[in-house]
Amino acid sequence: MSDTPNNAHEIQRALDNGWSVKLWKNPLGSYTARAVRAKPGQSKRDRERHGTFNDVVETDDFTPSQALYRLAEKMIGNIV
Repeated sequence: MSDTPNNAHEIQRALDNGWSVKLWKNPLGSYTARAVRAKPGQSKRDRERHGTFNDVVETDDFTPSQALYRLAEKMIGNIV
């Protein structure tokens, strides 16, 4: 049982509203979570070429669950 609160529904809501979420183990050994939302009308090919997004939210933490929790909290404005 983890001591990290669960707010997976916030990540699901973000995915349902056009955000993409990526989670990876970074070079420091902790985990980074990033959410991005493309500009309206921007094609996938343009995003891959230019990396242009309206919104980018990123955070890191010691476990994948903690990183995703912190990401969701940042996205809903509970953590700066």
